[in-house]
Amino acid sequence: MKLFKFISSSGIISRRKAQESIQLAMVTVNNVLVMDPFEEIDPLKDDIRLDNQKIILHSNNTTIILYKPKGFISSRSDEMGRKTIFDLLPRKPFLNHVVTFGAGHFYCSQSDKGEMVMGGDLDGYNSYAQRGNLPTLQHVLSEGVAMFPNLSRLKILRTWGGIMDMSMDGSPVIDKSHIEGLYLNFGWCYGGFKATPVSGWTFAHTIAQDKPHELNAKFKLERFNTGDLLDEKGVGTKTWIG
Repeated sequence: MKLFKFISSSGIISRRKAQESIQLAMVTVNNVLVMDPFEEIDPLKDDIRLDNQKIILHSNNTTIILYKPKGFISSRSDEMGRKTIFDLLPRKPFLNHVVTFGAGHFYCSQSDKGEMVMGGDLDGYNSYAQRGNLPTLQHVLSEGVAMFPNLSRLKILRTWGGIMDMSMDGSPVIDKSHIEGLYLNFGWCYGGFKATPVSGWTFAHTIAQDKPHELNAKFKLERFNTGDLLDEKGVGTKTWIG
């Protein structure tokens, strides 16, 4: 087995770094300095040390067969900031529910693929483009890192934005309409991301029973005519408050 392949197989460094370490006189085989990365060694008999630390191959390693797309390098990290194959691997379970940041406007959950899905405050610049402006993106990410510092090690895969459906009291509408077969679920303002599970459950009940569930009975459209508004956060749209 080639010396540099043995070192990289241990999982401590990549093949490229293994070759560099050998050429920098950091590796010994049976207490003898070796500077040839292609030196043949016996993993079962030879004592291989990197920077005087013995290298041991673990038998319980997990092997992942991965198709490497174009544009990703085969390394754990890259000093030039290029994408590596580790960016393609799913993240370990980190969150099993939605978490919000009370000191700011930030919310986060983890998808089944391991991706961290994050959202934040409204972008004050009105646009029909399905993206946010950089100041808003930076604001969301800074609040996420303030809550979970380890998020700073992740890379952004994609961002998107859209038009927010704002209600006048800051709470959604989950109701049946006066038109048969037409049901309403809109105006989630700031809470749609967090309340989607219970929203779907109560909305399904409303459609199946043709009447609101007790949990969404107060979220009726008629409340804006009767004045029976919901006083939760009390923000709503800026124009309504003004």
